[in-house]
Amino acid sequence: KVAKEYGSTNYKVFKGHDGAIRSVAFVPGKSQFYTSGEDGRVLKWDMERGEKNLQVVYSGSGIAEVLSVSPDAGWLACGMDNAVIKMIPVKNPSDIQYELKGHTGKIKSLVFSYDGKTLYSAAVDGKLLKWDLTARTCGEIGTGNVKITSIDISSGDSYLAGLSDDGRALIWNPSENRETMRIETPGRSIKSVRFRPGENILAVGYDNGLVEFWDVKQRIRIDELYAHESEINNIRFNRILAQMATSSSDGSLKIWDMTDLKALPLEFRDNDDLVVSVEFSPDGQLIVTGTTGVGTNLMGRPTDASLLAENLCGLLSRNFTRDEWDNYVGRDIPYEKTCDEKEFGIKVKVLR
Repeated sequence: KVAKEYGSTNYKVFKGHDGAIRSVAFVPGKSQFYTSGEDGRVLKWDMERGEKNLQVVYSGSGIAEVLSVSPDAGWLACGMDNAVIKMIPVKNPSDIQYELKGHTGKIKSLVFSYDGKTLYSAAVDGKLLKWDLTARTCGEIGTGNVKITSIDISSGDSYLAGLSDDGRALIWNPSENRETMRIETPGRSIKSVRFRPGENILAVGYDNGLVEFWDVKQRIRIDELYAHESEINNIRFNRILAQMATSSSDGSLKIWDMTDLKALPLEFRDNDDLVVSVEFSPDGQLIVTGTTGVGTNLMGRPTDASLLAENLCGLLSRNFTRDEWDNYVGRDIPYEKTCDEKEFGIKVKVLR
């Protein structure tokens, strides 16, 4: 609360969109990221400079429902609400752009292959398309009349996962356009799918707050976690640290330690509305979230509690008293000073 109210090196609020955020996408290997909103704009940000270095990449009547940046950081793909995919050069957005047309409904999900030569797209029309970005042509991946609305790809392009509109997960071998398995549980609906980087492990989030982990090569479930009290709407993995982020319709964002899923997560409940987009920064130090709110709808937070506390001593005037420590930390934990007195930024003069 202190970091949000007074500011912190590692706690940032980005103000630029009017209305809800639709999507967040980082430029690989950099501290820059893109956002799209219901205001019809696509903005480019710098984590260090915030709105001081804000750049309007697109502004129009259409809304970019989803964003994705190519692995070589060359292209920004914008999935629009008019069924078109806009391809915008990252280095110079004013350079020649082009459009990919093949869907008949708003685009809901985009993912580049790891070699950057292919783009996969899913839309409300239920079609799953595979785009050859050199020829700028597409082919449809067979889904067996199942409508796919969200997709992700595993490291090395080995497997493609799709989420159906009726709550099932389908897995394909993308090089052969061949379905290899399905994940479905009677009475429960899958709401989110995401591959763990560097592995063939798929995280599957359900409508009851459960997250399952599947080895899609062996076709077996290997673990599970009750992460929230209600629907899981986002799952993301930290590529640097062993962390998983989950957001839910219960309004919370949680960061889990993948080496110990029984450990309590770092939890944020200060979101101004439903979290609809979550992305870790390439260096793994921050996580950016976009919400459906209109106030502080775009925030960057540290991925570790120690980073969250960094610089806060300069905003405080004293340490906890022993009574405060017992109330807020716990009697079973030995008392210690949280800040060196030399670090306090607010000096209090005692009147006698």
